[in-house]
Amino acid sequence: MMSALSLIPFVIGLVGYDSCLKSTPDLWKYGPEYNFKVECNASLTNTAYNEISITNVTLDLICRPFYSTSVVSSGSDALQCKISNAQMNNYNFDIKNIKKHDNHSLPFEINNQTFEIIYTNNGIKNINIQLPVSPWRMNIYRTIASYLNYGYNDFVKNVETTYNITKLENSTLGECQANMSVTKYPNYEFTGVKMNSPCDKLKLETIAYKDKYPVVEFHKNRILNNCTKKTPYFFGGDDDTINKPSRYFTNNTNSYVVYVTAPLSFESQTINNGILTLFNKSAPVYESTSIRLVEIKPAKSEFKRIESPGITNIHSHSEIIIPAAYILSFLFFFYLNIKMKIVCLIPFVVGLIGFDKCQKDSPEVWKHGPEYTFRMKVNASLSYPKLSNNAFSNLTIIVKCRPFSTEINQENDGLQCYVHSAQKQNHDIIQSTKLPKIHADRPTLPFDIGNKTFEILFSNNGVKDIRVELPISNWRLNMFRAISSQLNFGFNGFDKDEDTFTIEQNENSTIGNCYTKIEESSVSGFALAPQSFGSHTINKGTLTYTNVKISSPTMEHIDLRLVSIDPAIKELKRLDKPGISTLASGDTIEKIATPKTVLK
Repeated sequence: MMSALSLIPFVIGLVGYDSCLKSTPDLWKYGPEYNFKVECNASLTNTAYNEISITNVTLDLICRPFYSTSVVSSGSDALQCKISNAQMNNYNFDIKNIKKHDNHSLPFEINNQTFEIIYTNNGIKNINIQLPVSPWRMNIYRTIASYLNYGYNDFVKNVETTYNITKLENSTLGECQANMSVTKYPNYEFTGVKMNSPCDKLKLETIAYKDKYPVVEFHKNRILNNCTKKTPYFFGGDDDTINKPSRYFTNNTNSYVVYVTAPLSFESQTINNGILTLFNKSAPVYESTSIRLVEIKPAKSEFKRIESPGITNIHSHSEIIIPAAYILSFLFFFYLNIKMKIVCLIPFVVGLIGFDKCQKDSPEVWKHGPEYTFRMKVNASLSYPKLSNNAFSNLTIIVKCRPFSTEINQENDGLQCYVHSAQKQNHDIIQSTKLPKIHADRPTLPFDIGNKTFEILFSNNGVKDIRVELPISNWRLNMFRAISSQLNFGFNGFDKDEDTFTIEQNENSTIGNCYTKIEESSVSGFALAPQSFGSHTINKGTLTYTNVKISSPTMEHIDLRLVSIDPAIKELKRLDKPGISTLASGDTIEKIATPKTVLK
């Protein structure tokens, strides 16, 4: 049984839990659960296009206190947290017309991953994370943790009701000097929103002051031009391009935090200002985030620590230390010194290590093998110089794939995939004599690629062929080819002895069989880390309308990243009498017999 509990370890204690446990032991036997409400509002002002983009994110944060080592006299020293009900809303406004021309709400893919916040007397020591996790998600979890981080505990007990200090503080923005102030209220009736609880004996108190000062305000103003380490970051920044340069640059200029604690209330607000630069164009960013304790209720299940977690600190983009026991890691085959039977993410190139351990630990869960979820984003532009008009298209596709083998006792050489969902949005922009402006934003609509299954067969040199359910239109087949090409290294002659090398060879792709220059350390291409896989493709060309003899330059950016690895829920069945074709767009389809099925 816990002897003392904390809401924020070493700073805010939870009083009365022992009375709740004594009066209703069965209800509180698993300890308390803290429910927080988090809301983030961010705005980006694009003066070049007379636009303001506003993003609103809401989520529920559920945390449980625990002791990471032995019992700490001042209370529990850690929180285990999970996010639920995350939702994101985007709005775009025309500055001149004050007209809302785009509004859509989307689920925010950060739910249900457990992380642990370990504290010391000076704030957050490290964060333990359930693996695997993408860099993008990890930065969000760091940001959430920072809202529960005072970074200070040297509260002075016998001085005036308000005092100021300056000290070095760690946050997602780096290690920076911060001006801090503490204001204590000995006789103050708090009139804000109060938390709920089925036990009316629970209350909060600042550990240093107890009930002598029931209400305490803590202000923190970070001095971002005085940092020993600076790691600029804004909430939800889509910087999941690990091992590649970021597509944008952020620079935080101001960061201010206030915490307010009362017997039945805890809340904080963080305000960040800065500049975001994309394609050499800069725009001011404003971000306001609040977190409020909504409820303290009994936990419903026995507390369990994360097994073999990754360990990192609170600085954004920091390295995650992967323990030796971690069971879902990726490795290049050419770095393996021994021959082993292995499940692949990308056959012959990227392996999935530890799946046998997953099956051994949870055979019923993983009996049908793993399922990979990829997210693919396509941004395409088409220019009409004679018409002073540009067209833009944004396509987001969720693809799910499962590995299989065509031969017994060999590593899997195939992926069976289908499109889970697809959305498309088009924009038309007219170039005026002054500034370009959005002429028409069409709503985001489902993109009907169909639910047909397709199989990608690999050889040592990349994609060998694609097999599809028949009948199928050439348009849909070309979409499947485009998806497959994002998983096609087209090469496996990696050199073990050199960190960087370049070769030239012929390669098969949707464009055809072309002479290609391959660099292992290329900044545009494939990026792989123990917890992350992604690819980036840029295509440029010209589209010609033969009937009107108009040519238009086109550009296409394609990003694909691995989102999750989950247990498959049913037995894998190979396609029956599929059509077979190559990666090359426009190639013919040949009908073949039912293939052999070897499940992994």
